[in-house]
Amino acid sequence: MDVFTLTDVGREREENQDFVYQGATKYFPLVLMVADGMGGYAGGSLASRKAVECVAEAMKNMRPDPALLKQAVEMANRRILEIARNMPVAYHSMGTTLVVAACTENKVLLAHVGDSRAYLLHKQTLQQLTTDHSYVQHLVEKGKMTSEEARVSPYRSMITRALGMENLEVDLIETSVEKGDILLLCSDGLSSYFSNEELQRYLEVKETAEQKAKTLLKAALERGGSDNISVALAIAGAEGGCDNE
Repeated sequence: MDVFTLTDVGREREENQDFVYQGATKYFPLVLMVADGMGGYAGGSLASRKAVECVAEAMKNMRPDPALLKQAVEMANRRILEIARNMPVAYHSMGTTLVVAACTENKVLLAHVGDSRAYLLHKQTLQQLTTDHSYVQHLVEKGKMTSEEARVSPYRSMITRALGMENLEVDLIETSVEKGDILLLCSDGLSSYFSNEELQRYLEVKETAEQKAKTLLKAALERGGSDNISVALAIAGAEGGCDNE
């Protein structure tokens, strides 16, 4: 398994409120997470870090069960709400997106809230595994906007779900992986600069995970870099699946 993660503040933000994670547990040889924080002052960076730390802790001895992964994300949400309530008023609106990829030998289990995304390149086809929880995605689903219009809309950052909200709904996705498949998690600071067709062309280039991630970052910065940019990228190894060998 060839894995690389990175995060960058971008060209316009003073603070990086994204948080990226790579780890392993008893049952998951590879765990990847990307969180994109929001909220005034340090609220966004605190929310994204705490969300990832809480889920990572809950997953240490967690069996490969979607319901348990959902519970881990819900636990992180409760933790963020608790922290916000006990912080100064400037932190009360803090929240974060979260996408988690928990990999077993030949499957990926995903949990997702917000507009950070997971993609899978499989046999020359790029699939966006997650569906954004956002205002513009709602308009796309209603037929009032195309996906390309949504990608460049000034309202694209208005999300409808995030950790830090009461009564959180968590999306769960499970998919198989094979040797040579590429799994990409990213914040909207990356995905907003690429159509799915463009992203596929970048991922298909014969490079290492590190080279692919850095190439994507460079392209996003050249196109503006208006937000924090985070990437977690894994190329399935010789034995197939997300083994960490």
